Parts: sequence; C-alpha cells; structure tokens
Amino acid sequence: LDSLQDAYLQQRQLQDKGSAECAAIYDSKRGKAVLTRRRGQAVENFGVRQDGEWVLEPEEMLYLAERGSLAVFEQGNSAEEVEEQPSGRRLGMQELYSLVLGEP
Repeated sequence: LDSLQDAYLQQRQLQDKGSAECAAIYDSKRGKAVLTRRRGQAVENFGVRQDGEWVLEPEEMLYLAERGSLAVFEQGNSAEEVEEQPSGRRLGMQELYSLVLGEP
C-alpha cells in the first residue's frame, strides 16, 4: 500500500508542476478538450481530428490528466498562448471531474 501511495504522490507532483507533455483547453460548449500541444507517445491513440483541431473525449481528457500527460486550461486561451506560456489557469483534477460530471 505504501508503494501505491508513493506512486500516487509522484503523479500528483507531476500534475501540479505543469510538466505535462500535452496541453489542452476545455471547451465547455462541446464538453470536450481541444489539444493545443500534442507531443509524445501518450496521446498517439487518443482524440480525433475535427475541423482542423485535435479533440479529446471527456474520458480521454481525464485519463491523460490523471497520468500527468495532459495539462488542461480554462477556455479563453489561444493555441499560441498555451503553446508558449499559458496565460489562463490550469484546471485541477477535481475541477475536471466536476466539469465532466456536471457538478457545480
């Protein structure tokens, strides 16, 4: 159980540092995440191309965020802003689950 807790804590630290390989903006109108930075093998099998954008289903977004492979930001950032330096607030796991489950 201790090793599982250690692994969880390491994963949380990765998520909190913002060192994710990929970045996305949560689109509340579609209820999906739009990838703005797509790097690494973690996302090769995730998302679909829609209207020139890579879009993740809510389940894919949550999975990648839990792994620490994806940083999700509030809507309002342009793709260029997120690629270089995010100007918006990064959403935490609790907020992401609330958005997906429709809780306030």
